[in-house]
Order: sequence, then structure tokens, then C-alpha cells
Amino acid sequence: MRFTFLLIALFVCLAPYGQVSTKTLHNVGTDSVVVSNKIFNYLKQLQQTVKLQGYELLVLQHLGRIDSARYNNDSLVVSFIGKNGLKLKTIKQTFLTRNKISNFEDSVVSYYNENGRLVYMEWWNKVYDKARKEIIERQKITYSRYEYDSKNRLVRRLKLMPEYRVWESTFSYEENKNVKEDGKWIDPASFWAPVEEALK
Repeated sequence: MRFTFLLIALFVCLAPYGQVSTKTLHNVGTDSVVVSNKIFNYLKQLQQTVKLQGYELLVLQHLGRIDSARYNNDSLVVSFIGKNGLKLKTIKQTFLTRNKISNFEDSVVSYYNENGRLVYMEWWNKVYDKARKEIIERQKITYSRYEYDSKNRLVRRLKLMPEYRVWESTFSYEENKNVKEDGKWIDPASFWAPVEEALK
């Protein structure tokens, strides 16, 4: 099952790139750098695709019911609840059109692990064209993921920041229950675990 899923993901992601690099592979210098960047970006995209599909599979495998509730006057929260009563996924969808500003929050999508702890969030914006007076696209503006130890305590948080930078926060727990937090900038390529781990 895992191997079949990987093949499907690989095929889907490779399809748009089928004829991208074969011509430029014969070039040197700047062209070879462009090809390398495309390959690197493709691998990052594949990692993200596999991981997010893994989250969706977890929802499908353990889904018990779907609940919805109004949030303020302009939003709806949809919760995907597991058979054990814990959250698997939530979507906060905003419907209000705010024509006076160019961009506004469209939705927030969150995934949870088998213990009901948040493992991934992504924020989406709508881009509004004032001249055309319509929404022209949706953009994923940022996302973050969370890791826990064997005691279900948060130990690591990664968040994509503006200008494609990733801030890593690590948490350690002392005997007096105080939490120590450290942070640093890391290579964006390190945001996702290797594909092998994503499939576990």
C-alpha cells in the first residue's frame, strides 16, 4: 500500500516536469544551475505532497464523524473527528468579502496526530483585484509543523516565515516542569522529514 501510494505520488508530481530538463541538461554554467534548482524544488514539492497525503490518509482511515460550527459572523469551522473522539483535521473557512483591502485570510487548515495533538497548520489568503472587483487566486501564505516526544509534549516547532525562511523552535522540559525554549533559523529544505519517515 505504501509503495503503491509513493508510485502514484511520484507519477502525479513528475507529470508536469516530463520535458523540462532534458534539453538543458546538455548546457553548462547558468543553465545547469537552473536545472539543479528545478530538481531541488521538485524534490521539496514531492516531500510536501507525500507528507500532506499521509495526513489525509490518516483522516480517511480513522474518520468517525464531521462536525461544523459557526465562528464569529463570517466563518465556519469544520471538524473531522476520529472514531476515538479526537480531532483529525479542522478547516476554518472565512466567507466575508472585504473589498477595502487587497488580501485577507481565506482559510486555516490543521491536522492532528493519533493523540489529538496539532502536527501541521497552513494559512491561505484570497488575493482580491480591486480593478476587476473579484478574487483572482488563493495562496498558501505560510505553514508550520509540530513534533512531540513519547510523553506527548511539544519538542519542536517549524514555521515558514516571510521571504521563505524557516524558524525552528525547540522545547526542553526540566524536572521542575519549567519549559525552556530555544530558536534559530534553519535551511528551508529541512522543514520536512525525509520521504521514508513521512510514509511511516
